[in-house]
Amino acid sequence: MTSWDRSFAALVGQETAERFCRAVPPGYRHVTPPALAAEDLSQIQRLLREGGEAVNLWPGDDKEPPCLRFYSIRGRYLDECLPPLRHLGLRVRDQSHFVFRFPEGTVHIRCFRVESSQGREALLAAADEIVALLQALMAGQVEDDALNGLVLKAGLSWRFIDVLRAYRNYFFQLGQPYGPARFHQVLLEHAEVVALLMEYFRTRFDPAQSWPSQEAREEEGLLPLRLKLQRALEPIADLDADRILRTLFNLIDATVRTNFYRPGARDRFAFKLSGLGVIGMPVPKPLFETYVHTATMEAVHLRGGRIARGGIRWSDRPDDFRTEIWELMRTQMLKNALIVPQGAKGGFVIKGDDVAVEQAYVTFMRALLDLTDNLEAGRVVHPPGVLCYDDDDYYLVVAADKGTAHLSDAANRVAAEYRFWLGDAFASGGSHGYDHKKLGITAKGAWECARRHFYELGRDLDKEVVTVIGIGSMRGDVFGNGMLLSPKIKLLAAFSGSHIFLDPEPDPEISFRERRRLFEAEACWEAYDPERISPGGGVWPRRAKRIPLSPQVRRWLGVRHHSLDGETLIRHILTAEADLMWLGGIGTYVKASDERNEWVGDPGNDGVRVDANQLRVRVVAEGANLGFTQRGRIEFALQGGKINMDAIDNSGGVDLSDHEVNYKILLHQVAGTGLSAEQVSDRLHRLAGDTVARVLTHNRSQSLCLSLDLLRCRQNPLPFLELADRLENAGLLNRTAESFPARDQVLARPGQSLTRPELAVLLAMAKMQFKQGLQARPRFLEQKFLHAFLHGYFPAELETELGERIDQHPLAREITATTAANYLIDRAGVTFLTWIEELGPLLEQAVANWLSFDAVLAAEPMRRDLQNLPLASERCYQLLLRLENALADCCRWFLERGRYLAPEAATVEQCQNYLHCYLNQFVDVDDKEVARLEAEGLAPAQAARLAAYVGMEEFAVLLDLTLAGRQEFAVVARSFRSVARFLGLSKLLSALGSVSVRSVWDSRLKQALRQRLWAAMATLTHHFLQLGEGDVGVVCTHPVCLQRFSRYQRLQRELERSPSNDLLPFATLAAELEGMVEALQLRQT
Repeated sequence: MTSWDRSFAALVGQETAERFCRAVPPGYRHVTPPALAAEDLSQIQRLLREGGEAVNLWPGDDKEPPCLRFYSIRGRYLDECLPPLRHLGLRVRDQSHFVFRFPEGTVHIRCFRVESSQGREALLAAADEIVALLQALMAGQVEDDALNGLVLKAGLSWRFIDVLRAYRNYFFQLGQPYGPARFHQVLLEHAEVVALLMEYFRTRFDPAQSWPSQEAREEEGLLPLRLKLQRALEPIADLDADRILRTLFNLIDATVRTNFYRPGARDRFAFKLSGLGVIGMPVPKPLFETYVHTATMEAVHLRGGRIARGGIRWSDRPDDFRTEIWELMRTQMLKNALIVPQGAKGGFVIKGDDVAVEQAYVTFMRALLDLTDNLEAGRVVHPPGVLCYDDDDYYLVVAADKGTAHLSDAANRVAAEYRFWLGDAFASGGSHGYDHKKLGITAKGAWECARRHFYELGRDLDKEVVTVIGIGSMRGDVFGNGMLLSPKIKLLAAFSGSHIFLDPEPDPEISFRERRRLFEAEACWEAYDPERISPGGGVWPRRAKRIPLSPQVRRWLGVRHHSLDGETLIRHILTAEADLMWLGGIGTYVKASDERNEWVGDPGNDGVRVDANQLRVRVVAEGANLGFTQRGRIEFALQGGKINMDAIDNSGGVDLSDHEVNYKILLHQVAGTGLSAEQVSDRLHRLAGDTVARVLTHNRSQSLCLSLDLLRCRQNPLPFLELADRLENAGLLNRTAESFPARDQVLARPGQSLTRPELAVLLAMAKMQFKQGLQARPRFLEQKFLHAFLHGYFPAELETELGERIDQHPLAREITATTAANYLIDRAGVTFLTWIEELGPLLEQAVANWLSFDAVLAAEPMRRDLQNLPLASERCYQLLLRLENALADCCRWFLERGRYLAPEAATVEQCQNYLHCYLNQFVDVDDKEVARLEAEGLAPAQAARLAAYVGMEEFAVLLDLTLAGRQEFAVVARSFRSVARFLGLSKLLSALGSVSVRSVWDSRLKQALRQRLWAAMATLTHHFLQLGEGDVGVVCTHPVCLQRFSRYQRLQRELERSPSNDLLPFATLAAELEGMVEALQLRQT
């Protein structure tokens, strides 16, 4: 036994030493002191017991550099070990490799004698952090890059370095001009600033740093560190370095929550940002943004509001996945305008081939819930270990998207693990929710929109044969369901991510049955039975170099080539002649002719994308998101194509999910029914038919609103342009992001009108602003006359069963505001918001007045009747606009006069009696129009009423006078008619209406003059009634107003003799009438 063996045995015991020494490889004793061998033995024994890997840093003596030792069951190659050491800033003086073979297994030890430019003492002082970092590296908990050099340079632990790595990755997702190498160089060169940044992070978020209050933490802890950081940044001369470090500082300062200190969250790092606080973030900014980082995945979740929802997708764009999610969030914001939550979107990318999608998804869900408050017995509870620099935030709902359709149950299991208050409402769908594919809701909603387009073309989408080109496959939800909505579809061609399908002359019935077979089998195009494809058709791989083209296909596509590659063929399919383009697949395939492919942000489809002005389809239905760029939609619409936008066409899915979530909240949280998840699921499925019908009603209602607003805009674009200006000033409309035209661009168009895609943006944003305005008035939302909107949101079965308990729904106000916004804007049009100057008390007044007149005119039953008649679209829309204009005239009059008409039963009944009197006694109905309406299918009473709704300003004036005074309606009406007839109001208004306007100001003046004339007549009538004199002439020729009246008469005769196309004469006449009013007021006093 050698002296080495005896020394070793003294340390570990004789028996253990003998066993160990039998496995000692040659040369080991010569380079390993017994004390170090005892350390090695301890590591070896643990590895043989538990497996895995280990690291140790042996300080040795001053004569030799410290020895870094890697222990592993499997041997590591030298080139695996050297990069981490280089990134740590270590130089290797020597290395050795020993293999120990025991009966239980083999253990490898790699030894490196290392030095640091920081010196031996600094190296040994950081020994524990170096070992911890290397162990985390070998365990796959952290990535290996140059930032690890901050262990020695800045004295940081690997977890704090990973915090910087997460902020770095987010920094690059914002689109910075710097690469990783430059970023790393800056941080390593300014390690003292980096150390201060991490101290600031600790002070801001470490709950163990006890402060009496958040204010004290801010004033005594954070403020001094901010000043210190500012001083440290000041001497930095390099502009790039200054920008990088200040951006990091800004990102940490804009972080409102992090899970870094949350127990049980060490395998993931997440931080939540306030979008407004991030300098340089692309606009529109989300309200909140959560970024998640691990060694195997990165993820981001963007929310447009505190109450927000949206899908979670598996992205294949690691370099710019935030841009992808940001673009989808913008679409989601528009789409979610008709539901309770605002738009949100999330996405994740996977780093490495051996990472399971579900594993990454579940990590993402955990990280989101790490930072989300909970509700316990109605009380908000913050997550443990998380300091919050924002308000309570307990609403978090996710949905399925690309690559995650099968993971809703996994998300809900995470919610159950966290005991999250929403339970299985956290992720809509899943085994206890609505199956969107089974219900076909998104496709059905897009079909409703397409049906309206064809209706306006004079065609019946359900009964006529329709030629279609499509994007997607039959195993997909939107494409598959959509292509089974009519047996009259002739699908000429379609392509998916893998195949191209051609069927140039299909038999509708045969192809319908085959499509249904593929859908039920969840099969792709290559499973299509060749015997059921028309001559000349077939299925080919999308990436094929040469696809033969039959004479039938060449004739349809208009090409001479006998073969084409897959990409070229797809471009020809997209620009082929057909009735309908049905988008049901992922990707952006159409752009504007003045857009470049690199601007689109979908490089995978650059080779197949076409310009909108090349399309030869008549109608586009966007069942999928982002199939067109917005500018592409606008270009297609300007050349006469029928298109909305994706946020309108495919809103059915989010609408159904929102109903599901709110039903579950009602049944679980409010009703206290004690139902199990399975029982709630059974209840939901019993309500599915009713819910689907409600969702499709929204699709019909929104598409009709766009049609009516398009007609309104063609008649007068100015209110729409004013609305756009207001929305832009309010920060809702970003013209660049939404490709929304400037005022002069619209007025320079041949029709001086916005297109449907542009109106769709205004529709969504008008609803968003309307909802925000209402939600800022919580007491108004509790008015009894608005309860119908809350209770009507839920199926009759739930309303009957739960009754007033619906009022206790946590989102009762939001649901009320949303349903009211949908009902009112879809009927009054988006320019309703321009009727008032600010969204405060005036909004309450406008909503109450509009709802009152909606009830008084019995407008909703008439709308239903008109839409059920077999009318051509032009006639139907003409009659609907007549009704809506009558309602608008009444509402606007009351708004201008500052009147508040509450839609209560007694008030509505009283006003309806006045309307009945007015229609029967004071309106001469056009008998021919009544006869025509009856012939078109309206009941006689409805026909007579609608024929009388040609102009309702007079009724509004009479109603106002009656409600303000004590006389009977008939007396007021006769008096007003006498005044108006005596002063020639009818001729004056007719002449004013014929004056053409040349500018925005002319239009405003014309409207104001019309209001002034009506107002003057109303006030004169009021005085006439108060004075009680039987002859209006006696009143007008009284000495106090004779001068004004005489001048009015003279000017009126002049205008009759010489009609003017100028507004000035009417302004003069209005002034004279107002002078008469003033004189009569003096007479009364």
